[in-house]
Amino acid sequence: MKRCAALLSVFLLFSGFLFAANFNSKMSDSELETLKNGGLLVRNIDFYSNISLDAADKAYTDFLRSKMKKLAPRYLVEVIKYIPYEGMEDLPERFENILNNVQDYVGIPYWSVEAERWFDLFTYAKITDKYNDDEKYVVKADLRMDPFDIVSERFEVRKTENAFLYLAINENKLSYHNVLDCVWPERMQIGIYVFRDDETGCWVMYGIGGVRAPRFPFFHKRISISFINRIKTLCEYFLNKL
Repeated sequence: MKRCAALLSVFLLFSGFLFAANFNSKMSDSELETLKNGGLLVRNIDFYSNISLDAADKAYTDFLRSKMKKLAPRYLVEVIKYIPYEGMEDLPERFENILNNVQDYVGIPYWSVEAERWFDLFTYAKITDKYNDDEKYVVKADLRMDPFDIVSERFEVRKTENAFLYLAINENKLSYHNVLDCVWPERMQIGIYVFRDDETGCWVMYGIGGVRAPRFPFFHKRISISFINRIKTLCEYFLNKL
């Protein structure tokens, strides 16, 4: 019995190392446990220095981290999930198809903590341009997202054989209820990075969303919750569509 218990402890410790391999010490043991159990992990981390992604040998890790460092966000959230490889061998292609169907974003259900009721995350979506640009292709679209009205987005897609990176960047200024200017162009960025982790036999979906905006004394908590829930809602929508 003691020998079995010891072997089990070694196995659990080793499996913990496997799941920790893609992340740094900012990731807690309880958060790693959530990932090992197949849960969706949401980390409200506020600043670049708290980013947990540290998959040094992955295709787009350094690129994504450098984008967030340059952004210097005041609001920042990570959304992470491990997805078994078996039956999902074509996961990057699935994500690509879902992300490119911008018109289907209309009607994504979003729970408002402030109003305590459901809303549509986007009430309008239209692609305005598509083109290839060196190592990526670009989709531009206009989306209506209350309380910010129209958000002009640039979606950049990069991919390799075992990795896929989607980056959404706002191209216009966003105002809260047309009263308070809070996000300037290029200062709201959302990345979804899908890569193969051979050690665990899983895909890793790593989402990160950052906003560089003033921390208004009376609006900070409200804006933070609103932003985090929107990123979480978007990632959950992609996962549910797979």
